[in-house]
Amino acid sequence: MYHPGGPSSSTSPPILPSGEFTWVVENFSQQDKKLYSKSFIVGTREWRLLLFPEGNPSAGGSESVALYLDYPEAGITPPNLCPKARFELVAVNKEKPGSNIVREASHKFTESANDWGFTQFVAIRELPKGFVVDDTFTVKVRIALEEDRFRRAREARQATGCVGVRCKMEPFNLEAWSSGLSALVQCLYHLPIFRKAVYQLPEFSVSGPEHAFSRELRKVFFHLQYSSVCVMCDNLSRAAGCPDNIADIVELAGDLVSKLRGTGADEIHNELFVGQCRNYIEAADPDINHRTSEKEQFVDLSLEVEGCRNIYESLLTSCKVEELEGANQIHVEGHGLVDGRRYTRLERLPPVLRLQPKRFTYDSESSSIVKTNGQFQFYPTIDLEAHMKDLMVEGATPSTTMRYLLHSVVVHLGTPLEGSYCVYVRKTLGGNWVQLDEDSVVEVTEEEAINRNYGSDTAADASAVSTAVVLVYIREDEWDRVVCKVDKSEIPENIRHELEDELAEVSKAMAGPAEGHLYVDVNVITEEDLERASLDLHCLEVMAPDRKVFSYRMHKHESIGDVRRKLCRDLGISQDAHKLWLWSKRQNLMRLSLKAPPESRLLDIKTHRDTSGHPANNKNVLMTIPLYLQEPDLLSKNDESILLFFKFFDPSKGTLEFLGERSIPRHSPLDLFWDDLCQMAGLAEGVEIDLYEDSKSGNSVTDWPKLEKHLSPHRLRLQDGDVVYIQQSGIWKNMEDQADVSLGTLPAYMLYWASRVKLNCRPFHDREDPGFELDVLMRSPYETVCSEIALYIGLEDWRMLRVHVVDASGVPNAFKYSLDNMNLKTGMNWRTVVLYEIMDVPLPMWERQQGI
Repeated sequence: MYHPGGPSSSTSPPILPSGEFTWVVENFSQQDKKLYSKSFIVGTREWRLLLFPEGNPSAGGSESVALYLDYPEAGITPPNLCPKARFELVAVNKEKPGSNIVREASHKFTESANDWGFTQFVAIRELPKGFVVDDTFTVKVRIALEEDRFRRAREARQATGCVGVRCKMEPFNLEAWSSGLSALVQCLYHLPIFRKAVYQLPEFSVSGPEHAFSRELRKVFFHLQYSSVCVMCDNLSRAAGCPDNIADIVELAGDLVSKLRGTGADEIHNELFVGQCRNYIEAADPDINHRTSEKEQFVDLSLEVEGCRNIYESLLTSCKVEELEGANQIHVEGHGLVDGRRYTRLERLPPVLRLQPKRFTYDSESSSIVKTNGQFQFYPTIDLEAHMKDLMVEGATPSTTMRYLLHSVVVHLGTPLEGSYCVYVRKTLGGNWVQLDEDSVVEVTEEEAINRNYGSDTAADASAVSTAVVLVYIREDEWDRVVCKVDKSEIPENIRHELEDELAEVSKAMAGPAEGHLYVDVNVITEEDLERASLDLHCLEVMAPDRKVFSYRMHKHESIGDVRRKLCRDLGISQDAHKLWLWSKRQNLMRLSLKAPPESRLLDIKTHRDTSGHPANNKNVLMTIPLYLQEPDLLSKNDESILLFFKFFDPSKGTLEFLGERSIPRHSPLDLFWDDLCQMAGLAEGVEIDLYEDSKSGNSVTDWPKLEKHLSPHRLRLQDGDVVYIQQSGIWKNMEDQADVSLGTLPAYMLYWASRVKLNCRPFHDREDPGFELDVLMRSPYETVCSEIALYIGLEDWRMLRVHVVDASGVPNAFKYSLDNMNLKTGMNWRTVVLYEIMDVPLPMWERQQGI
């Protein structure tokens, strides 16, 4: 539980609820000290509220009402599927609606923290002031689930054809940088001709650490085009690095392009974005013939915002003639210092014109970057032909149109260091605009994309002003070529398969937390599966998925009856031709417990879920429920029957064999079924057999009790699903090998296998040597272990060995020969790696020399 006393920070963004719930608590003064609301659904999750009307005594609260949001399914939900939510808890003031008490929190609801809220929600002394009226107390909760972003992403893909992208840089937590990178990635992606070039990068340009950025950019582009959820690009963020000035998005764009040099993508980038201008310096006096020019390339044009009302005024200002007088005069040969003029003219404009309104400047007085928020207009279309004389070099006659169409707008909101970026993109001519704000994707109007991002000269709060910082225009005659269609056929086949496989894995991993809590995996195990598991000795554990015969993914609110219908359909049998059993853990063993009621919801039988933690179990579902399919036989028609499994132990072969299941009357003595059991074991009729009950611990021979054949299963306290072992009586007396005789009974044999361990023995002075393995018993004395090692390596005297045990941290610890009662169990702490060292003198003598 969360126990703060006051409200959370007011600087956090408002709750945008996935849903809300109102709880009217009547007879408030007569309520229990602890009560829950009814369950309610928000998103796809089930919630409830937990209220302590007189305070939560376990949290030390007695003067305030305590209120928490509770997630009832937390106890059975895998950690990766636990929901994370932001929520508001509201105490409603009926007399003064504006005086509601609101508390906000954020929490991931897990098994160990299934509820979260406020111990000091509202002071008890404040209740009469409008919160409790007519002995009624009303509270509300508004919940915003993090998983809703997956649903929103799918809806956005359907509505706009786009998904968001989130970039982050660890260990930095720089919102301006991450949102800026996201905006730039979206800008480049939505220029399909550039995306196509990145898809077709040659292999040499994406292999090796030096090309990590181009490799990751190709992955991100593919995911943006075909994923149905927000694209996470942590690897791209790491490859991009963190620039010194996180507010300068143009500098960041330059850094990204520099990382593409030499890959092939830089060529199409230069062809699209690089223009050319000339910088002139000439004498002001027309009688002095002096003029110099210098050619310069540009990727973006900076636009002055201060003193300029719109994009045209700013372009003209950038090409305005600057007078060079006084201290700025120029030197002309034969004339000395004379007045001059300096100006810039555009020589060639690129197909994609990127303009940068200069919103950020360096303030020398404060030694910081400041932002200019003044209004600056830009337009859906700009036509530069009317301004050719003032913008272009003298005599320039462009062979193409000078009309440019606005394609995308990168916008900044906030202060230089604490703001964030988003981008507006027009995907088609005449179509609506799309706002891409990291993982948020919404369709917007042209006014929202353009007019609302002019800036403001009168805004009281400068941090709330959104301003365009990058404008991307495409020349009208180049629009169709740049905004072309790109599909999977444009991607080389080997690269496409690689990208598709990775996208499938990412989509599966991201979709799991969004919907996995709604589903249950049902694994149906048959007698055949258990037969294949006969080498699992005395444990009939739940089968791994590679052994199950049928598996179904079901909604958690579906029933056992729904499973039966699917199973009958697949088996081609009627529902009366089989029975389904539930498994339960009994004394650390999985055993059948009871017949599965057809009407039971899967969620209601959660106590029978598989808790083995087997890695093959799917972690992207709420739980895995194992069922056993029993096919009917002649003895199963009796409702008073008991279902037992049988195994046969043959001491002469040292084997265990799974025989199968039998349903026998619960109150009839076992000897009535002797011939049937002999037949199951492949023994002749009338042969004497011993029956043993499966051990629940197996720590000693007495833990394997022999069953009296004249008693019934009921008298023997056998339960459905128990395992009974069959052994021919007295066969061990005819065994010749004395070592085998000691294992001639089932209890001794099972104890032997339960205490067996494989030792990995390696030379002490050569840790790289993989060594060899020995099968020994956990209770083997030190002498036995050393004798086995000595025999394997060809050492005559085992006392010349010194054995070291490797602990959990990899540090070797030597056995001490002089200690009494040393065995593997006490000395090794169940570790299975030992290092052996060959001594110059016997170990007992060496220890005496060391003063032990």
